[in-house]
Amino acid sequence: MFDEAVVDQVIPLPDDDVIRMTRSLCRDHGHLVGFSAGAAALAILKLDLSAEDTVVFPLCDSGKPYLEKLFPA
Repeated sequence: MFDEAVVDQVIPLPDDDVIRMTRSLCRDHGHLVGFSAGAAALAILKLDLSAEDTVVFPLCDSGKPYLEKLFPA
């Protein structure tokens, strides 16, 4: 069950940007992840963080089921 009271912030992200980030995680960083991980990475980049901040987040899904969407022929 979703408890809205524990959510600090919602960051809307365009689908095209999430797809680009997910592809970048695979091509540039070697992480074959799905769209949830791509969205998490993109959302972190939109946070107002300082150089001293450290962010840790799980790459929580696999991109294997999405290969045709991530890299269409």
